[in-house]
Amino acid sequence: MKELIIKTRPEKFEEYDYILKLIGLAHGTNVWKGNAENLYENHIWSLRDIPAFGDDIYEMIYKKLCERGIYETGFAYEVALKARKGYYALNGLDSAVESKLLNLGFDIVFWDFISRINYMFPKAHAVSYLKDAVSVMRYKIHYPEEYRSIFMNRSD
Repeated sequence: MKELIIKTRPEKFEEYDYILKLIGLAHGTNVWKGNAENLYENHIWSLRDIPAFGDDIYEMIYKKLCERGIYETGFAYEVALKARKGYYALNGLDSAVESKLLNLGFDIVFWDFISRINYMFPKAHAVSYLKDAVSVMRYKIHYPEEYRSIFMNRSD
């Protein structure tokens, strides 16, 4: 997380989705390191464009399907699930998936990105982590003595 914050240099943390995205990128395997990091540093994708969760991949594909008047979610769900679980990293993208993604307007950068992912952290877990972190921060700020007593196991 610290490295991601340093590299992305946020101006403010007001938006929870930004912090949530960092949690997803930091906890996934081959999502940031050796993958999105290169796209970000080479100005190919902005931080907002980078999918951090399987949900993000699903939303990207589903949005393109809807733009074409296709409201079937099976393809978006299948690609997102397989990418999240690292299926494409092990087996590669088959030509049918590549063809459908190409027809939807996705390019080789997107294909390459999802084919490198070994594991994407579930968004629901990231939300839970963020909620817990905010609760602990609030407790630490407003009740410092109790915080030290409970979390630091001391009572100075």
